Amino acid sequence: MHDPCTQLSLSRERKRRAAPQVPRYPDSGISPKIKATIDALPRLTSREREHYFCLRWLISLFCIRGMRISEINHLYAHGRLLFPARQS
Repeated sequence: MHDPCTQLSLSRERKRRAAPQVPRYPDSGISPKIKATIDALPRLTSREREHYFCLRWLISLFCIRGMRISEINHLYAHGRLLFPARQS
């Protein structure tokens, strides 16, 4: 005879749960805040302007590609997202 408790536990193990869906794009409420934050960056010196344009470009790239934070972090952790050191 088969043990009904064993069959029940095996049937639970076989069920696969779908991975939770992680949104790829920021919701409409945060997009204006991101834009306002970037627009508020100082641009008085050439270094500040360079920083502003770099951040604006990166955020645009991440949004267009729909990259998750975990994907960006993975690129950075594996040395594929590097920023050259600046000489003062």
